[in-house]
Order: sequence, then C-alpha cells, then structure tokens
Amino acid sequence: QQQPYCQIRITDTGPGISAAQQDFIFNRFYQADDSSTRPVEGSGIGLALTKEFVHLLGGAITVESQQEQGASFQVLLPIHRNAHQQEAPHKAPPVSPPAYAPKAKSNTAEQTPLLLLVEDNPDVSTYLHACLQSGYRLAFAKNGQEGIDQALSLVPDIIISDVMMPLKNGFELCETLKSDTRTSHIPIVLLTARADEASRHTGLRTGADAYLTKPFNRQELYIRLQKMVELRQRLKAKYSTASMQPDTSRPPEDPELHFLQKLQSIILEHLSEPGFRVEPHLCRAIAMSRPQLYRKLKALTGLSPSAFMRMLRMKEARRLLQSRQYTVQEVADKTGFQDASYFSKAYQREMGEPPQKTISHSKSNT
Repeated sequence: QQQPYCQIRITDTGPGISAAQQDFIFNRFYQADDSSTRPVEGSGIGLALTKEFVHLLGGAITVESQQEQGASFQVLLPIHRNAHQQEAPHKAPPVSPPAYAPKAKSNTAEQTPLLLLVEDNPDVSTYLHACLQSGYRLAFAKNGQEGIDQALSLVPDIIISDVMMPLKNGFELCETLKSDTRTSHIPIVLLTARADEASRHTGLRTGADAYLTKPFNRQELYIRLQKMVELRQRLKAKYSTASMQPDTSRPPEDPELHFLQKLQSIILEHLSEPGFRVEPHLCRAIAMSRPQLYRKLKALTGLSPSAFMRMLRMKEARRLLQSRQYTVQEVADKTGFQDASYFSKAYQREMGEPPQKTISHSKSNT
C-alpha cells in the first residue's frame, strides 16, 4: 500500500528563480539575488532550515520556477499513525557569557565607545545588539545610505556594516566614509555572507579594517573590536606627541596627520585674533560642524577643539618667550590675549610656570 502524503504547495508571483540557481537555493547562506544592493533583505538560511525540518519529518521539498513567472514550492509530508516518542523535557543548563564579551570600562557615556551598526536584516541586527550592548553605545541604520548619513552626523568610534544592502552597499559605504575627512579615521568592520576572495579583496581595497563572514564567531568579533579600540588609543598617543609641522616637500602619507597639520595651520594663522573661536570660525575653515570636529579631534588626540586651540596658543607663547625677543605683553598680543595678566595666569596653569620664569630659563641655557 502506497504511503499517504500531505501535500503543501506555496506559490508566489515574484521574479522567479533561474534553472541554474535552483540546485543551490536550499544551501545555507545561498541567495538567488546576490547583488550588493538587493532591494529585498535576506540571510540565505530560511530555505536551508525549511529543508532540514521537512527531512526530519521524513518528507521532501521541491521547487518549480521560471524567471519573471514566480516560483512554486511543494512540500510532501508522510501521514502515519506512529507518533514520535518525545523525551521528557529537561531544564537547560545556564548559559555563561563568552570569555571575551565586551564590558563597558566607564560609567560615563562619553567614554563608552559609540558603535554604528548598519544592517538591513532585523534578526541579525537584534542579535548583534544583544552581543554588544554591554560594552558599547549603539546606533543603528537600516541600509547603506542611512549608514553614511548616520556616520557623518554622529562620527562614531566604530562601524559594523553588512555588505549586501539596499540603496548603498557596504563597499560603497566604506569607500565613501574612508574618503571623507570627517569620518576617515573610523574603523569599519564589514560583516557579510559573501565569503569569496574577490569580495574580501574588494572590502579591503575600499578601506575596511576587518572583513568577517557570516556565520561569524562572536568571540572573534569581540576580540577584533577590542583590538580596534586599543589601536585607537595608541594612535591617540601618537598624534598627541607627533610633530605637526607640515613637510612642504611632500604631503603626509597619513591622512589623519595631514588633517591635524591643516587644523594647526588654520589656528596659527589666526592666533593673534582674540575673537577667533572654535565656532563659527574654526569649524567653517575646516568645513565641519562643531560635533563632527569635536568627535574626530577627540578620537585622534583626546582633546576637545577648545583644548587643542589652547594647547597651540600656549606652545607658541612658550616659543616666543624662549626667543627673548618679546615682552610678556607682546607675546600675549601675538597669541590672542588682550590682557597680559590673564595671559600670565593661563600660561602658568597650562605650562606649570609663569612667563617670566620661562624667559629666565632660556637666558640661563644660553
């Protein structure tokens, strides 16, 4: 006697699936539309899981489709009177957090890294939120264009982006942000199911700092993010002590050092102007909003724009005082202070000694 089956047929009116792709659509992470700016989201696991469930029940699943004529899926499930004997449910053991799960190092929001997650799949986005919320402040974008807009507005510390997204793909997002002075310093992790070498090379060429394939290992993601934060700290120490005097013979290879040199040149050019302020003058000259300039400069040097400008004023004041060619009043005028008394107090607070002592030290060293 032939085994009776329950037949389930699901038909759609979508773009259809080509004959060449029908042999692969039940493979994990395979996507019939693998364009990097696909309009419909997907992770490539739905049909693979469906096939596994059908096979567990002793059934079969097939597809019939032609391009531009939709697709029809047929599921056959055997009908019998032998129910599967279920084991008594047992209590699952408690799940301990991963050994390298991120933890916020400070209770202040300012010191907790801001991470922008650009992902069009809500399930993946929710999962990453659960993984990372303990160590990062999180912002979200649902497609590549929204991710670019968010990055330019927020200037986050780190970006995790999918590659295949609507409007703008992850490669375009990476290339756009890495070529923009406002965001060029931000580490970007590309996270995608496209594991082929060509895609990886494309990601690295567009400036990605890391390229992880789905399904990703959580601990590897944690470690990579942590190392990026540590690298930012080392770069911050480097830029805070590096010579920012521009080399006129050739432009610096480091775009961030070039940015700092340009910022310093603007400030020194207007150093003697008491009314020259961060906003609107410095922001307008460097073509950044105050929040953009603040977050970028804070990421590179650990200083706010006001503190950075004050540091340069004091360094130039010390150089002028050590030359012994100017009085304290003249140095105050040249560094944007109208009141010599206020300048002396500010100089001592910043440099640890009064201006006259700097002059006397320079005399004793000659």
